[in-house]
Amino acid sequence: MYAAAPQLAQLDTLEKADSGPIVKFASHKAKPGKDPFGLSIGDYYLSNPIARASAIMASVSAMRADAGKATGTDG
Repeated sequence: MYAAAPQLAQLDTLEKADSGPIVKFASHKAKPGKDPFGLSIGDYYLSNPIARASAIMASVSAMRADAGKATGTDG
C-alpha cells in the first residue's frame, strides 16, 4: 500500500501548505446586505433522488405546499 500511496507511510508529519489563497480571502472586505437570507433548498422533502422517487415524500411535499395557503381555520 505504501508503494501506491507513499504519503500514508509519513505518519505524524505535516507538510507546509501555501497560505496565499487564505490570506487573499481574509483581506476581502465585504459588507453585509440588507436583504434577508433565503432558503438554500426549495423543497426539503424532494431534495434527493430517493425522496423524489417516494410517493410518501411527494405527498408530504404537497401537504407542505398547501400549508402555506391554509389559515388554520379550514378544519
